[in-house]
Amino acid sequence: MNNIISWTAEDEAIIATNTDATECKRCAVELGYWKDDYIVYFAKHVDRKAPEINRGYYARVKAMEMFIHQFLERCGTKCQIINLGCGFDTLYWKLKDTTQAVGNFIELDFPSVVAKKSHIIKRNKQLLEKISNEDRATPGEPHRREPAAQAARLLAAGFESARAWDMDTVWRALPEEDRARVEALEMLDERELLQQLNLHYALSVATRGELFADLDLNA
Repeated sequence: MNNIISWTAEDEAIIATNTDATECKRCAVELGYWKDDYIVYFAKHVDRKAPEINRGYYARVKAMEMFIHQFLERCGTKCQIINLGCGFDTLYWKLKDTTQAVGNFIELDFPSVVAKKSHIIKRNKQLLEKISNEDRATPGEPHRREPAAQAARLLAAGFESARAWDMDTVWRALPEEDRARVEALEMLDERELLQQLNLHYALSVATRGELFADLDLNA
């Protein structure tokens, strides 16, 4: 009985965000915001989400792709990526479909989330046949703070450089033609709501050494 893990209400709420995030991503992919051939395995049926939700996820996905590309440009594929709070993220398979498949890819999340993801992978040959590294799991914990506080926390943890931006800043930093394409996909009435949602999330980048010192949102 001592080995039984009891999740708090906060833990359960965090775990539940994975389902919502996965469904939101599939909706955006179906509408043409970005391409992801693997999200369909993790969210079978989804209702259409509000335009501001779709655009918010688009900005987050594109920002992560941008920084991962910068990282791999500097260190090549003989490196390691650790995806904290991975949920049902499909980055591993998307990298496998490119020339940027990294040497070691580790995903960390609550055991219940990783167990369910592993079950889905084992049931789908298209996912399983591309796995070359063994998944590992451990609980994670979010840190919801202002961008400046996020950067300060990372510097205090020993990183030499740290930057953070709210997602509204990230959205405005995307190429104008990309934003124009996305804005044409759906009408957006509540622009203030989208801005509020974007201000609720942050993207943080922390580095050590000169090799990654110039990683930046506008690079």
